[in-house]
Amino acid sequence: MIEGNPNGGLTFCIAALIVSLTSIFCAIVIRKKKSLKNTLLVALLSIVLFDSCTGIASYTAYNYDFPYAVKFFVCYLSKYIYYATHFLMMPVLLYYIIVVCGILHLFSKRFRIAFAIPMFVLEAALFSNPMTQLAFTASSDLVFHRGPVVYAAYILSAFYFILCVLLLVRYWKSINHLKKGAMVYFLSLAIMGVIIQLLFPTITCELLCESIGLMGIMIILEKDDDRVDSGTGLYNRMALLQDIKNYISLNRSFRTICVRIENADAYINITGYADFDAIIKQISKYLFDVADKYDVYISGVACFYILCVDVTENESNKLAYTIRDRFDKGWHLEDNQMNINAIIMCAGTPDMFNSEEDILMLSEAHIEDTGKNLFIDHDLDFLLRKIEVEKAIVRGMNENYFKVKYRPLFDKTGNKVCGAEALLNLDDSVLGEVSFSEFMSVAEKSGFAEEIENRMIGSILRFAGELLAENADCINFIMMHTVSDKVISKELVGVVREYAKQYNVDLSKIALDINDNVLYVETDSVDYVIERLSEDGVSIFMGNYKNDSLGVRYDMLGGFNGVIVNIKHFMETTGGSKRGIILKNRMDMLRQINKTVIVSGVDSFEYYDKMKDIYADYILGDYLSPAVSKVEFVEMAKAGRV
Repeated sequence: MIEGNPNGGLTFCIAALIVSLTSIFCAIVIRKKKSLKNTLLVALLSIVLFDSCTGIASYTAYNYDFPYAVKFFVCYLSKYIYYATHFLMMPVLLYYIIVVCGILHLFSKRFRIAFAIPMFVLEAALFSNPMTQLAFTASSDLVFHRGPVVYAAYILSAFYFILCVLLLVRYWKSINHLKKGAMVYFLSLAIMGVIIQLLFPTITCELLCESIGLMGIMIILEKDDDRVDSGTGLYNRMALLQDIKNYISLNRSFRTICVRIENADAYINITGYADFDAIIKQISKYLFDVADKYDVYISGVACFYILCVDVTENESNKLAYTIRDRFDKGWHLEDNQMNINAIIMCAGTPDMFNSEEDILMLSEAHIEDTGKNLFIDHDLDFLLRKIEVEKAIVRGMNENYFKVKYRPLFDKTGNKVCGAEALLNLDDSVLGEVSFSEFMSVAEKSGFAEEIENRMIGSILRFAGELLAENADCINFIMMHTVSDKVISKELVGVVREYAKQYNVDLSKIALDINDNVLYVETDSVDYVIERLSEDGVSIFMGNYKNDSLGVRYDMLGGFNGVIVNIKHFMETTGGSKRGIILKNRMDMLRQINKTVIVSGVDSFEYYDKMKDIYADYILGDYLSPAVSKVEFVEMAKAGRV
């Protein structure tokens, strides 16, 4: 079939030249960093630009009064160069799509070579064209005719194009459907130009369609304003989430560096928002420059992420140390220098963190102030455990892994069951049994404490209602704990009253334990809870599971009906040989001010034996009975003894 003569398509070539040249300029200007993706796009546009120049050169040589030999040489060489470069477009485009989709790691080096072999064969056949005439031939009037190599190139290009579209649809998760549709449109536009010129050689629109298609792709992919934070120029939180999700879904290993500025609100109060914003911009520029190979993100007001893809552990760790050293030097604010307290964390995925939630936890998790500001890999094991416990808490609430057990409460002799202490347990399907202190420390910082307290109260009062409905005198009371100081609010009173009404519970059969820490934090909420629940008949006890409750002044116990004393903790933490006498005297003092005394921690015969000399109304501990299920406690309560 006729390929065409050099006299056609000058307008198309000039237009393609202008469009491709402009697109190259824009692609270079708007790119943030040198990247393989941007380089490949510029390469594609450069091929179109170069081929447009060959078209213009052919037209010029053909239409001006040059010797025939010069005309033939220029036109033949232009066509030769055109095919040599144009055959490479589809393989480069396929490589570009693979990079854009983030799946380059899925293709081994051997596999990539195998994909390129057909094109190498075509290029070799093209280079032999002066001898073999397999690619094209030229008649004496400079009309060119296509050979079998050109048609083979069209077929191979069609295969590459189909593969591009399939990869784009299958793997590209970071772009919305509208942009995907636009990508397919611009690719189709380029292919339509190729098909039109294939079927109608006189309409040489191939280069123009390709240049316009590539320009559209450049606008969609390179100009990502919706992913950029306007204040700092870094990628925003949405881009961070998209990229992390893509890397994880594609099983791509990467290293995360999180730079978290501590106490950002305090810095804002000290310097003012404008000055703090200036410091954030300094930090942003530094991170952008020092992490020149990687994408840098800002999440929130003062937290930065660097995602290091296809990098060794040593390289990412070296970068983390470099950033740590820079923060140790301080930052300039006008004529002053301000030290910014930052924590730098570095860990790998999937080695340590397996989800975007885990990685985002780096910006939020509470880290004890130990004077250390750089945490790498296993330095963050404590954070991994917190993450796993938080997931266990969520599973516990969603799948009912939280259970309330009941430790029997005995009279001082230990013979009669008088009530129970309700204890919250978490027996997770993944972590197994998680201690109360561990899951509550995580729940407090994660905002789950109030929900856990409310659910626990509902479970206890439902059980109390069922138990008391059968025999109202089988127990004196059930002790509920406040799982955290944070749950002591005015809403707590409403929760207790609502469940008591729902399950028809006499609140005089309910006791509430409030940690003694609240006595040192005088708030309206604490006073409100004590006063209102006392009015409803709830007995209020003061207790503490970490520090003994005997250190408070007795005049601070006015609103409490009683005190819980942990004998085990007292005996183990109180020094001196007279600790038994001290404990006895304090118990006697509590009796004199008419406070009900519950002695907990009776976990051995030694502590049980000491009770004969110490005043107490009730005792409990593992020596008498461990915490049991509802069914077991009902049997104990009905029998009145273990």
